[in-house]
Amino acid sequence: MAYVNPPNKGSCLRNKNKKEPKHPDWRGDAMVNGKLMEVAIWEGQTSGGLDRLSLLFSEPRPRDGGQSQGAPPREAGGFRPPQRHEPPRAAPQENLDEDPPF
Repeated sequence: MAYVNPPNKGSCLRNKNKKEPKHPDWRGDAMVNGKLMEVAIWEGQTSGGLDRLSLLFSEPRPRDGGQSQGAPPREAGGFRPPQRHEPPRAAPQENLDEDPPF
Protein backbone atom coordinates (compact mmCIF):
# COMPACT_ATOMS: atom_id res chain seq x y z
CA MET A 1 0.00 0.00 0.00
CA ALA A 2 1.32 3.45 -0.92
CA TYR A 3 2.11 6.00 1.77
CA VAL A 4 -0.61 8.62 2.33
CA ASN A 5 0.34 11.97 3.86
CA PRO A 6 -1.49 12.97 7.04
CA PRO A 7 -3.94 15.89 6.63
CA ASN A 8 -2.22 19.22 5.82
CA LYS A 9 1.25 17.66 5.78
CA GLY A 10 3.65 16.55 3.08
CA SER A 11 7.25 15.85 2.22
CA CYS A 12 9.78 16.71 -0.49
CA LEU A 13 13.04 15.23 -1.75
CA ARG A 14 15.86 16.98 -3.56
CA ASN A 15 15.13 17.01 -7.31
CA LYS A 16 17.76 14.69 -8.78
CA ASN A 17 16.43 15.47 -12.31
CA LYS A 18 17.14 19.22 -12.12
CA LYS A 19 18.93 20.22 -15.31
CA GLU A 20 18.07 23.94 -15.59
CA PRO A 21 17.89 26.77 -13.02
CA LYS A 22 14.13 27.13 -13.55
CA HIS A 23 13.53 23.53 -12.43
CA PRO A 24 12.62 23.15 -8.74
CA ASP A 25 15.33 22.25 -6.22
CA TRP A 26 12.90 20.02 -4.29
CA ARG A 27 9.79 18.01 -5.33
CA GLY A 28 7.17 16.15 -3.40
CA ASP A 29 3.53 16.05 -2.46
CA ALA A 30 1.23 17.13 0.36
CA MET A 31 -2.33 16.49 1.47
CA VAL A 32 -3.90 19.98 1.50
CA ASN A 33 -7.48 20.29 2.76
CA GLY A 34 -8.14 16.66 1.86
CA LYS A 35 -6.70 16.92 -1.66
CA LEU A 36 -3.37 15.50 -2.81
CA MET A 37 -1.20 18.26 -4.32
CA GLU A 38 2.25 18.25 -5.89
CA VAL A 39 4.79 20.55 -4.29
CA ALA A 40 7.76 22.20 -6.01
CA ILE A 41 10.30 24.24 -4.01
CA TRP A 42 13.01 26.62 -5.19
CA GLU A 43 15.85 27.78 -2.92
CA GLY A 44 16.88 31.42 -3.21
CA GLN A 45 17.72 34.61 -1.39
CA THR A 46 15.87 37.85 -0.73
CA SER A 47 17.33 41.14 -1.93
CA GLY A 48 18.54 41.57 1.68
CA GLY A 49 20.53 38.33 1.53
CA LEU A 50 18.20 36.19 3.66
CA ASP A 51 17.56 32.57 2.67
CA ARG A 52 14.17 32.09 1.01
CA LEU A 53 12.08 29.13 -0.17
CA SER A 54 9.47 29.60 -2.93
CA LEU A 55 6.72 26.99 -3.06
CA LEU A 56 4.32 26.01 -5.82
CA PHE A 57 1.34 23.71 -5.28
CA SER A 58 -0.22 22.12 -8.37
CA GLU A 59 -2.62 19.36 -9.38
CA PRO A 60 -0.96 15.92 -9.49
CA ARG A 61 0.31 14.84 -12.91
CA PRO A 62 -0.01 11.27 -14.22
CA ARG A 63 2.59 8.98 -12.63
CA ASP A 64 2.74 6.55 -15.58
CA GLY A 65 4.65 9.04 -17.73
CA GLY A 66 1.69 9.50 -20.09
CA GLN A 67 -0.21 12.67 -20.74
CA SER A 68 -3.69 13.07 -19.34
CA GLN A 69 -6.43 14.04 -21.78
CA GLY A 70 -6.01 17.70 -22.74
CA ALA A 71 -3.03 18.31 -20.46
CA PRO A 72 -0.36 20.72 -21.69
CA PRO A 73 3.07 19.15 -22.29
CA ARG A 74 5.46 19.02 -19.35
CA GLU A 75 8.79 20.81 -19.42
CA ALA A 76 12.07 18.90 -19.30
CA GLY A 77 12.55 17.26 -15.92
CA GLY A 78 8.87 16.36 -15.61
CA PHE A 79 7.77 19.68 -14.10
CA ARG A 80 4.63 21.26 -15.52
CA PRO A 81 3.74 24.70 -14.14
CA PRO A 82 0.05 25.15 -13.32
CA GLN A 83 -2.10 26.72 -15.99
CA ARG A 84 -4.05 29.81 -15.01
CA HIS A 85 -7.62 29.68 -16.23
CA GLU A 86 -10.26 32.34 -15.75
CA PRO A 87 -13.90 31.27 -15.73
CA PRO A 88 -15.93 32.60 -18.66
CA ARG A 89 -17.80 35.78 -17.85
CA ALA A 90 -21.54 35.78 -18.36
CA ALA A 91 -22.97 38.47 -20.59
CA PRO A 92 -25.17 40.95 -18.72
CA GLN A 93 -28.84 40.05 -18.98
CA GLU A 94 -31.33 42.76 -19.89
CA ASN A 95 -34.91 42.29 -18.91
CA LEU A 96 -36.92 44.10 -21.60
CA ASP A 97 -40.25 43.09 -20.04
CA GLU A 98 -39.84 45.48 -17.08
CA ASP A 99 -41.12 49.06 -17.06
CA PRO A 100 -38.44 51.74 -17.49
CA PRO A 101 -37.23 53.22 -14.16
CA PHE A 102 -38.42 56.77 -15.01
